[in-house]
Amino acid sequence: MLVQWVMNEKLLPLILLGVSFGGECGAAQAPAVASVTPAPAFDVASVKPSSADARGQSLLMSQGRFTTENEPLKGLIQFAYNLKSDDELIGAPGWVDSKRFDIEAKEDAAFVEEAKNLSSEQRVSRIRLMVQALLLDRFHLQVSHQTRELPVYALVIARGGPKMTPTPVQDLPPSRTTPPAPGDTPPRRRGSGVRMNGRGDLMGMAATMDVLTTVLSHQPETGGRLVVNKTALTGAYDWTLKWTPDPGTSMAGPGDAPPPESTGPSFFTAIQEQLGLKLESQKAPVAVVVIDHIELPSAN
Repeated sequence: MLVQWVMNEKLLPLILLGVSFGGECGAAQAPAVASVTPAPAFDVASVKPSSADARGQSLLMSQGRFTTENEPLKGLIQFAYNLKSDDELIGAPGWVDSKRFDIEAKEDAAFVEEAKNLSSEQRVSRIRLMVQALLLDRFHLQVSHQTRELPVYALVIARGGPKMTPTPVQDLPPSRTTPPAPGDTPPRRRGSGVRMNGRGDLMGMAATMDVLTTVLSHQPETGGRLVVNKTALTGAYDWTLKWTPDPGTSMAGPGDAPPPESTGPSFFTAIQEQLGLKLESQKAPVAVVVIDHIELPSAN
């Protein structure tokens, strides 16, 4: 079964502009010249339609490589632009959901070396920009950015308070704690994120509330709505969340087996009973990505 890790990332600017001016005081000035730093891009990339009988799906990052198997194009766009919910993507044609692709992309040697000094968050942000460049090159994807008033779910603290376990500082990954003092024993570190063991079965490990809202936004039970964090909780937490998937909702791909039958609580009830949180329906301004143009890719 695919183990999917979700991390809280901030998208870096796609283009950095610098302006230089020529001439001296009292003399005619040369026109302002804008120098554009090229967007990061993969060194080489192969994009192929997935086999019709492929099972499961994956989107993986490893040192020097970015790969997908049977990944819907919609999921690739959502990863590239760090979108948490379906509502944040506007104007997608229907085939964006149904067309799936296998991608094998390699980073150039310079970035692989540079990435050794980046935090995991910084590295993933750079990979997102590379995927944006790939989508532009192979799918001719053009987007615009807008803000729209949309229904959302606000994640708030339920009566009785949170029921999650705060992650001990010594267990936090390197990017979330300070280095040990000279002579001290290095602290124990482990991964952070959310492990999906199957539909209706999630486990959080050193997960922040922003990571939790990202995962909840992707569940079919939220109906494509964005889940926003209004808990005011700033720490990292360990937790488990198990519920009975709603009939008719599925995250499965072609050929995947349906989730097993269960007599557990509903999605919304489980969040309240097991995490001490709850989802409230609200409206809020949401930054959205609008697809202005997209095409199926030509052969490699």
